[in-house]
Amino acid sequence: MIQGGGAPVENRRQRFAAFHADLVAGYSERFYGPGHVLDRMKGFWGYFSSGVMNGRRMRKRVHKISRLDRYLDAVAVWIEDEASWLT
Repeated sequence: MIQGGGAPVENRRQRFAAFHADLVAGYSERFYGPGHVLDRMKGFWGYFSSGVMNGRRMRKRVHKISRLDRYLDAVAVWIEDEASWLT
């Protein structure tokens, strides 16, 4: 990807959505309770936000969420409408 100029944005959205879904599913199986899963996912946004435009704003939005279902909804909307990776 680095040598070829990167993947198209749509492909990045799909890849990120699949990765994120797998990560949530894996943590849901491993940890008991949605609060533990949510806390783990919030930790990843320090990394996720560094490669996207307006990532700091999304990271702050994620850290204010207190329920896993709302978190999943917010991330889905972000991926669909706002996600834009830095080149």
